[in-house]
Amino acid sequence: MISVGCTPTVVLHNNFEGIDEIRPGNYVFMDLTQVMLAVCRYEDVGLAVLATVVSCNDLYAIVDAGSKVLSSDRAPHGSDRIVGYGMAQRIEVPGSAGMLVTHLSEEHGFIAHGGNRLRIGERVQIMPNHACSVANLAGEYTVIDEAGNIEHWPVDAAGCVR
Repeated sequence: MISVGCTPTVVLHNNFEGIDEIRPGNYVFMDLTQVMLAVCRYEDVGLAVLATVVSCNDLYAIVDAGSKVLSSDRAPHGSDRIVGYGMAQRIEVPGSAGMLVTHLSEEHGFIAHGGNRLRIGERVQIMPNHACSVANLAGEYTVIDEAGNIEHWPVDAAGCVR
């Protein structure tokens, strides 16, 4: 049996003749790692973490999503090609420029706002570096379809060890 894995293999390969099994990893979500590898575009990423601004100073907006939610992954296999820990975007300002999550503690993320201060209580969506880690940490997904319909899907396997 021939088995191959990894999202880039599945997306960029056009012939799977002779292959019995594919294991595409985060193919269903994509993430900043796949954007960095030119496997997909930013707009193809289908997973984001919703976070709330809890503090803001001259340099950073601090949000309630740290390494326990975003993971501390920078890129695959110890690569340092990705700077930061995710890309945040203001929800209230559609089309606004992305802001880098530069630092993490376990509970908080530091977003470099570049002088465009965010207000306390404002919500941002953060595109993660590595969707697999983030998806594994969630107990529930909030799914929004193209029409704007919202569903909540429980993750039954979250935290399960057998």
